[in-house]
Amino acid sequence: MTARRHLVGATILSWHQQGDLVVPDPLRVTTIIWESQGNPDTQRRVVGDLIARWDVLPNHDTGDMGIWFLARGLSRLHGSETAMAHLVIERLIEVGATRIGLAVAPGRLAAWVLCHQARSTGNPIMVADHQIDSIRRQFPVGVLCAPGSPAGVDAALVDRLARLGLRTLGQVADLSEADIVGRFGAPGRQAHQWAAGVEPPVSGTVLDTEIFVEMDFEQPMVHTDAVMFAGRQLADELDDRLTRRGEIATAIRIIIDTDHGERVERLWTHAEGLRPGAIADRVRWQLQGWTAGPVVLLRLIAVEVGTERGRQDGWWGGEAHGDERAARAVARLVGLVGDEAVRRWSWRGGRDPVDRYDWVCVSGWQQTRPESRNPTAWPGGLPTPTPAQIFRRARPVQVCDAAGRMVAVSGRGELSAEPASVGVTDTVLSEVVSWAGPWPLEERWWRPTEHRRQARLQLVTADGSALLVHLQHQQWWLRAEYR
Repeated sequence: MTARRHLVGATILSWHQQGDLVVPDPLRVTTIIWESQGNPDTQRRVVGDLIARWDVLPNHDTGDMGIWFLARGLSRLHGSETAMAHLVIERLIEVGATRIGLAVAPGRLAAWVLCHQARSTGNPIMVADHQIDSIRRQFPVGVLCAPGSPAGVDAALVDRLARLGLRTLGQVADLSEADIVGRFGAPGRQAHQWAAGVEPPVSGTVLDTEIFVEMDFEQPMVHTDAVMFAGRQLADELDDRLTRRGEIATAIRIIIDTDHGERVERLWTHAEGLRPGAIADRVRWQLQGWTAGPVVLLRLIAVEVGTERGRQDGWWGGEAHGDERAARAVARLVGLVGDEAVRRWSWRGGRDPVDRYDWVCVSGWQQTRPESRNPTAWPGGLPTPTPAQIFRRARPVQVCDAAGRMVAVSGRGELSAEPASVGVTDTVLSEVVSWAGPWPLEERWWRPTEHRRQARLQLVTADGSALLVHLQHQQWWLRAEYR
């Protein structure tokens, strides 16, 4: 068995008491966000020349770039955090970066929030360790689920906390962890820990024995596309080797040798793990940002690994061959047209069938827990089965009683009469032979722009069609069909 050791520089060093909760002292983190007006590859090169270990901020706003790294090493090299901050900002300005925000604070969440504040003032923000508790307590609870937030708490949970009157992180942290876990489960524990300053560790496991893959080109590769394609193949091979060990790479060293005797070597890290697509992206960034000649050698080394969370096998064991082929086809498509152009459906939950799924990038998709896919788990949700066809744009229909009058729904959710016919016009009607409902729905009444009030009805017509219709603003709409 291969021996392993943990990184000393990325472990928790001390603890302090906060009420009845023991809270670790997080390491000081530098977060930088800027608007890229120049060449993004050149700006990454500037960052890489200054900092050996850094990570890209996920889900940052369109047109913005962001990174974070541990402040200790670079600040010691340049004498202070202030000197380090001004140096990084000056280098980024020289290569076309604008609207730069930089913050140094204990913990990733605090540094991320303060970085956005620094963009509005134009000056870097440094927060001392003894000040962070009082500052973090004033953060709005919405920072736990904001786009790009390192906390990544479920937005529906944060919305419910706000509706319960918990407006700041301090109010969430003051709750008993047992109470919030008992009410909201694991997501509640996640929100409580981030609010209290308990952040998950960012370190991985360092391998004593290197795991690497490489490709030695017989002829120097002049075209970047050919080297990128080779990088994708190596990334798949490395991921396959780590997967068999139940691990995933959290730090990758990419080495590129040119026929001029030059070596371009960079270390890329990601706390959540680097999948083949993410590794291939970093090969491309390194090729475009640092390489100066034809490539003769490309090597990928797994420097740090984390535990693979695993995936569900097929019914008879293993994975279907078609699944593997589909995954490779999608990966190839991403390499050709880019990550943002390849999307898939992902469960997000909701009371209405049209809200339960959304389009997400294939590289950022994560498998949803099966238990969360039960529609009845949402109060006010429709019973199973889920409609087979959902119309993205609802179609106006007529739902009438036996006398030809439109069926209405009272404020108590009662029908004015039994539905007898349904149709797209007054002249083309289908007889209703069975119906169920109505199911009233009123959401987000506290937000006028998002307020929605509906009454939903299931109808079965004489020709065998099963329809889902809803009444909104005195008009019936066809929302889905059960087939």
